[in-house]
Amino acid sequence: TNRPIFIIDQSGSMLSAADVDMAKKQAEEWMRQNPGNNQIPPIPPPAGYKSKWQVLQEELKKAIKQLDSKKGTFNIIWYSTKVEVYNEKGMVQASDSEKAKVEREIDSRKADGLTNIYEALQKGFEIAAGPNSKAGVEWTGKGDAQIHSDTFFFMTDGSPTTGPETDVDKILAKVDEWNK
Repeated sequence: TNRPIFIIDQSGSMLSAADVDMAKKQAEEWMRQNPGNNQIPPIPPPAGYKSKWQVLQEELKKAIKQLDSKKGTFNIIWYSTKVEVYNEKGMVQASDSEKAKVEREIDSRKADGLTNIYEALQKGFEIAAGPNSKAGVEWTGKGDAQIHSDTFFFMTDGSPTTGPETDVDKILAKVDEWNK
């Protein structure tokens, strides 16, 4: 694809170890030390291991670098408790200068907060649809828009924990509706 929207989980849980075995070991140790409390906080990985956040940052930069600098466009939606967009005005050209700018943005981001999947996906569909092709107004969700993105890369390490909807089945039903 040359027109992706990256929807990126930057919630606090992304600070945990990317290595599944290490993360499990750390979680089990935390639960032994905190009996009866199964709200495991993000536990930074030990030396020599990367966090899920570090791995995601590296892979996102690689993916953006591979976009065609003449034909490619992209945008990034960052989500945790709140949702932020790399470029609120819509898709950006994947020029070399834009790639360098977004790399600095990716490096500056910090993981923190809860997981607001619903609003992140909603924002993705709004950006993908762009302005209404008939009247120049924002997306109405009624199939009357131009398509500015053809692919979402949705990245998360967990389930929704905040936002207008946290029920996964209801979110999936809404995505199906928006996708039409």
